[in-house]
Amino acid sequence: MAAPAVTESNKPLLLVMLVVQCFVTTAHGSSSSRSAAASDLLEVTLRSQVPSSSGRLSWLSQDSVAAWNPAETCIILVDVWDRHWCPTATERVTALAVLMNATISAARKRGVLIVHAPSDCMAFYAEYPQRRWVLALPNATLPADRPHATPAFPLDASDGGC
Repeated sequence: MAAPAVTESNKPLLLVMLVVQCFVTTAHGSSSSRSAAASDLLEVTLRSQVPSSSGRLSWLSQDSVAAWNPAETCIILVDVWDRHWCPTATERVTALAVLMNATISAARKRGVLIVHAPSDCMAFYAEYPQRRWVLALPNATLPADRPHATPAFPLDASDGGC
């Protein structure tokens, strides 16, 4: 089964989901060593942005393609909600949810770990087996921060973001 094609209609979806190549640790603490055949690898389009030399608010997108082992890949869904305090945000997420569900379902079938990362509501999930499983995983050492300039925020969010 081939990876879903990236089209103009589903490119915004890539902004909502964070796809990370990682080493999945099992409940027993051992790292996944399952190697994937070339035909089983995920074809992932990676996009980065670099400042343009023509102006401080101009950015250039650079795309590249990588092949990732599904057993060493996870999709992290950050703050994906069924409702939002801002009605227009709820409308936008409702439209994206259909595309996200198709992508997430296909990834899960191929062996990709799906991680939901909500904020400000973790007490609700405290007794769920999935939450306990994640809490039992060993901590990973994060790489050192790399110095970087923080560009100006391109949007006016003085209205609270709605």
